[in-house]
Amino acid sequence: MSRRSQHRRERITKRRLRDLSDPLQISDMLFREKYRVNKDLFMYLLEELRVHITPSQRSDAVPFELKLLSSLSFLATGSYQRIVGNECDISLSQSSVSRSHLTIVNALNAIMQKQIQFPCTEHQRNDVKVSFYRKFGVPGVIGCIDGTFVAIIRPKEHEDAYFCRNGYHAINVAIICDCDLKIIGINAAFGGSAHDSDVWHKMFLSGYIQRLYEQGETGWLLGDSGYPQRPWLMTPILHAEEGTPEAHYNDMHTRTRFTVERCIALLKARWRCLTHVHTLHYAPHVCAKIVNACAVLHNLCVAANIELQDHFVSLENNDDIVYHGVNSDDRGERAELVLQLWQNRIE
Repeated sequence: MSRRSQHRRERITKRRLRDLSDPLQISDMLFREKYRVNKDLFMYLLEELRVHITPSQRSDAVPFELKLLSSLSFLATGSYQRIVGNECDISLSQSSVSRSHLTIVNALNAIMQKQIQFPCTEHQRNDVKVSFYRKFGVPGVIGCIDGTFVAIIRPKEHEDAYFCRNGYHAINVAIICDCDLKIIGINAAFGGSAHDSDVWHKMFLSGYIQRLYEQGETGWLLGDSGYPQRPWLMTPILHAEEGTPEAHYNDMHTRTRFTVERCIALLKARWRCLTHVHTLHYAPHVCAKIVNACAVLHNLCVAANIELQDHFVSLENNDDIVYHGVNSDDRGERAELVLQLWQNRIE
């Protein structure tokens, strides 16, 4: 048999398998393990994303359902080979998987503004503050912020801008979350060489939250020492002596801010294409879209209460570079917060 005939026969066999396969027939547990979503959320995604997909006119086009499943499988594992070689319920070639994946990623980015929203009204922000206070005892918190690296292949242009301090090429992703681990702000547009504070300063939310403060609204994000101290962004107090109000503030701050570290750990545990062992082999702007797509799916999973086994979740150990720029606290908000937390402790 000639190589061309053999290749044609393999394609026909795969197409038959694809047409006969029905991934929805596997158990609910196995479905969640493979695709990280449950069947109800999968059906929701089909309807939500379909309007953002241009139908193919080809007679042998991959069904939209399998496009979505293959993309979910890649995002969950970070590997095309597993989808092509080992997934008996998805019979697609690697080139088909790659094309389908980018189609789904673009569709997920199209619904990003709907699924990732910073609380835009004072009432919504007050609800977030109440939730943080009830859970951690720290008032005024409207979110926690941190940065995380997502490994990418060496870019063809501006390579130095993407080489991170951990020794590989990456994008530096800023993430803001609420106390329920829901992502309410994200920026994946900067290379790994960028400092967390630089990424923050260039985010729309940086100016937005500052304007809320200037308009008289009390509320702040919590960030680590890599961010500048601002009345709307509370950071730790360096070199606080043990047993002092400042040290107590640091303890409360750390316990609350740990929320965003858990959020990032869960995001990467669920969508393993974002872990540093699964380098994304795309141009930086496409990698940013993949990160955004994973964030959208993360929020949908959080809203649907889809849990991930604890042993899958591991926290990153990134050594933060301390911010050495100008810090400011115009009205002494951090000092007042330190005093308030100390008094609440005594009570």
